[in-house]
Amino acid sequence: MSTIDQLSTPITRETREMLDRYSKKTGIKKGYLIEEALRSYLIAHEGLPRDLVVPSTLELTKHSSKKFVRELRARKPNAVLEKLLRDGD
Repeated sequence: MSTIDQLSTPITRETREMLDRYSKKTGIKKGYLIEEALRSYLIAHEGLPRDLVVPSTLELTKHSSKKFVRELRARKPNAVLEKLLRDGD
């Protein structure tokens, strides 16, 4: 059996609120949820090349966000995406 070590780290209020809501909704203890999430994250990152990992948030500069919007508007959705978006009609 593994020994248990205490870990203390600051997190944002938003993350804490998400953790509290999820724990309350599912009944999963917060410590277990944090342990499993951290293990999953670390295992996934050990097995993937760094350039394939998509972060949970992206930070864009004013310039890069304008470029992103321009490129997004210039693209036509492919048939699969169009079907997916229209299925709700």
